[in-house]
Amino acid sequence: MGGPPFPNSPFQIRGLMKRKDEYSAREREILLLAADGLTDKEIADRLGIAISTVSTYWIRLRGKSGAVNRSQALVKILGEELREAVRQAQRALEDRDVLIEQAQDYAIFSLDPGGKILDWNNGINRVLGYAEDEFVGQHFSMVFTPEDARDGEPEVEMSEATQRGRYLDKRWHLKKDGTQVWIDGCIVALRDEHTGQVRRFSKIMRDDTERKGLEEEVQRLQGRISRGGLPTQG
Repeated sequence: MGGPPFPNSPFQIRGLMKRKDEYSAREREILLLAADGLTDKEIADRLGIAISTVSTYWIRLRGKSGAVNRSQALVKILGEELREAVRQAQRALEDRDVLIEQAQDYAIFSLDPGGKILDWNNGINRVLGYAEDEFVGQHFSMVFTPEDARDGEPEVEMSEATQRGRYLDKRWHLKKDGTQVWIDGCIVALRDEHTGQVRRFSKIMRDDTERKGLEEEVQRLQGRISRGGLPTQG
């Protein structure tokens, strides 16, 4: 009752037998060993059971799967497991695509220890307006306002991140077109696992200009109310 091994797939066969309520542990063992190309005698020897017991399990497996023989049972049962694994993988890819799309709302890039920009993502274009060839290789002080760059704020961020591991800040930054954008940002120091030295920084920037504008409007209205500048209902 031997047969060819189950066809190769991009998934690890041994991780596919998930439906424990449908197949017993012994049935799963037999299916997986058969998938590895073992004959029924080899399966019996491996499991320390009689070959007639293996045959009895195949009768059960054919009944559960509606197969007419050993090979068909193997293909139908593990084939369904593979199809389910494919569906799960497709859902995982869809989830990943959503995460990637959401990440594009963030400008995320790496810096060398001197502050030179090493890479680029689509969020940089959305948040700051720079294309990849305009951005990579430049010093990241280019996204600070002239005042903050002159005052050494880029270096302060790297220094604080080096000492603390990460540094959070909210400030106005400069876009390519010269307009300012309110950024909720973070810079993280990434260290060499052997030497402990900072090998690069990771900078994450989120455009929070709309929220900043709303907060300022609320503060403005509250100020007018406190000064009696708005009529109240009696």
